[in-house]
Amino acid sequence: MIRDSVLVAVRPDSCEISSEGLITGKICFQIGERYFPEHDWNDFVMILLTSWGKALAELLDAKRTSSEFRFMDGPFLARVSATDHCSLRWIFVDARDGEKHLFSVESAMKDFATSFLKASECISQRALSDRWLSSDLNALRDSIQLLKRSVANNENMNPATNPEDK
Repeated sequence: MIRDSVLVAVRPDSCEISSEGLITGKICFQIGERYFPEHDWNDFVMILLTSWGKALAELLDAKRTSSEFRFMDGPFLARVSATDHCSLRWIFVDARDGEKHLFSVESAMKDFATSFLKASECISQRALSDRWLSSDLNALRDSIQLLKRSVANNENMNPATNPEDK
């Protein structure tokens, strides 16, 4: 299994609010030099971060061993499973015309959680600064707090140090 960084990439400057109060913006996964589903993917950024944040917290708290991070505007998803207390295994899927596994990687849980919190906080701050107050913003802020508690409770996300490496 290839080991690589998996980060959540958002562009707060791309966010817009619809007349229905839904916030869309650029969001994707950055896997090393690759992007999934694509670099400038536009989707319901606040709803995705809320849903994915809750799922990530459940992985960190060992309430689940796997989850799916689905995009709303298209047939794309990332299947993620906790392989141990410090690693995540990812399978990136295109579900058009059946299900096609595009690629898979393993990543550090802590790096992904840190990236995820940063992205979520950036989007939350953008919504607050533009006064886009909504139940979606409240849900995202709740999700951020839940994830922060999960990260704090799982300080063991770092790989174990081998005494022979010292």
